[in-house]
Amino acid sequence: MVIFSDVVKSLMTAWVNRYCKATDSHWCAVLDSMLGKVGGAFLFQCNYDLKFLDLKNLSAFYKNVLAVWQKLNSKDPLNANEFKQEIVWNNRFIRNNGKTIYYKTWVNKGILRISDLLDTDGHFLSFENFKCKFGVYCTFLDSLIMLVFL
Repeated sequence: MVIFSDVVKSLMTAWVNRYCKATDSHWCAVLDSMLGKVGGAFLFQCNYDLKFLDLKNLSAFYKNVLAVWQKLNSKDPLNANEFKQEIVWNNRFIRNNGKTIYYKTWVNKGILRISDLLDTDGHFLSFENFKCKFGVYCTFLDSLIMLVFL
């Protein structure tokens, strides 16, 4: 017996996979414009929670797609190694004023995972070492905001 809701979830998951592989296609432009603030297709790599994303005017269809993907892919880190491998951006555990964080310029510099913010001893990078390692121009407060929420 076919369970209709499972078929719909499967189709939505397949749709996400197509979107993530074809982000330069014209049919992706509408969703790119809505998800641009949270990274576009990159969002689907993140451990997000829909209620903490800064998204406005998202149609019911796209909300359902994001909810299905979230339910299938969200996870709780179980140990220090899993925690270090968490993507920082749009992470449901890292929030500022109740919303997750996404800095496109930092993503473009290769700052993706919590481990990227750590030195070889497992301590958070100093402000100067952070700027040197990634070539990011930011104020001390910008970097402090990130570290406060980790």
